[in-house]
Amino acid sequence: MNLGKVVLLLLASIAVMLIFPVCGESQRTDQAKNAGKVAHETEAHVGTVSPCTLIRKSQVEEIFGEPFQDGEDKSPKKNPLGQRICFWNTAASRSFRFLQISIIKTSVMPANAVMGAATVFWQTRESLNPIQALAKLGDDAFWGTMGLHVLQGDVYIHITVGNSNRPGNLEIAKKVAAIVLGNLKN
Repeated sequence: MNLGKVVLLLLASIAVMLIFPVCGESQRTDQAKNAGKVAHETEAHVGTVSPCTLIRKSQVEEIFGEPFQDGEDKSPKKNPLGQRICFWNTAASRSFRFLQISIIKTSVMPANAVMGAATVFWQTRESLNPIQALAKLGDDAFWGTMGLHVLQGDVYIHITVGNSNRPGNLEIAKKVAAIVLGNLKN
C-alpha cells in the first residue's frame, strides 16, 4: 500500500471538514437546515457503520476493472463531525487508482458538533471552484476538486477515485455512488 497516498487522502478529507469557520447564518445554511429536516424520510442506516460495508470489494473491482485490496476503515480517532472513512487501494503497487468514501451523518454526530452534514456539504460546494452540478444523484450532488460530493437527507457522502481532472473518473465515482446510495436505503 502506498502510505503517502493514504495519508494525503486522510488529510484532504479532514481538511474539508475543518476549513470552514463557524460564522453567521447564510441562505445556504438555512437551506442546509431545511435539508436536514427531511432526514427521517430518507433515513439511511449509516449510524456508526463504516462506509467499507456499503460496497463490496468485488463491486469495486468490477467498476475499476482491476484487483483491489480490502477496504480499510481510516476514520479519524478524534473526529468532531463523526466522519467515517473507508479506503480501498489497488492490488498493483504501481497503480495510482484508489477509492475513498467518506460519510458524515448529522444524526450520529457528537452532541458538540458545530454544524450538520448538509451545512458541511453546502459550505464545501461554495468553497470549490469550478464545480459541475449533477442531477439525479441524491438530493444534491456535484463533481469538483477532490471528487464526487453527494447530499442524501442528513448524509454527506464524498467519493474520491483519484484525480478529478482525469477523464472517466466522474463516471467511476457515479457508479460507486449509485451502489452506496442504494445500500444506504437498505
